[in-house]
Amino acid sequence: AGVMDNDKWMQRLEELKEFKKRTGHFGVKISEHPVLGRWVWKQRQYCKKREQGCKLPCLTEERLEALEKIGFLRDIDINACAGNNINTKKNDEVSRN
Repeated sequence: AGVMDNDKWMQRLEELKEFKKRTGHFGVKISEHPVLGRWVWKQRQYCKKREQGCKLPCLTEERLEALEKIGFLRDIDINACAGNNINTKKNDEVSRN
């Protein structure tokens, strides 16, 4: 598996925005939306790896900013995804929900 090309990535981002608009959340279940659900899961995993100091070609600064712009990073832990080691209680609570 290589890095997803930017057009496909942007398509998934648009699908995620539509999902959020319909449901009010980013909790895409893989069982109900296999392709989008796996993509969302991968973005969360990439953010966690980034927090651990990994440089990932699949999560560029531009992609990270696009996720932040739609509020996705607040859903998981914006400080972790931004590469900061700051974890407030509020962020911990958000990432568990």
